[in-house]
Amino acid sequence: PAAEELLRTRFLEAVDLDALSRELGIGALALTRGFREHVGVSPASYQRQLRLEWAAGQLATGQDSISDLAVRAGFADQAHFTREFKRYTGLPPGRYRAARRN
Repeated sequence: PAAEELLRTRFLEAVDLDALSRELGIGALALTRGFREHVGVSPASYQRQLRLEWAAGQLATGQDSISDLAVRAGFADQAHFTREFKRYTGLPPGRYRAARRN
């Protein structure tokens, strides 16, 4: 639960698994195993889901460009963001934005 809360509050930051495990006082492997057992996904997958949820909200209500959102959400580039976003929502970011605004 502590790791989940830390990721939830820091999901837009670059979270290093080793630093997170040191902060929690457990080993990285124990953190990963326990997190997966508790949450159902790895810490990295959980962080990616949080970033994609945030980006979906920004696309629906904000004015930032897709490339700016991709960078702010921690993705390497717009292409990577678009692939992950489509996998997550079923729509590419531009179509998702258009659908949410109509």
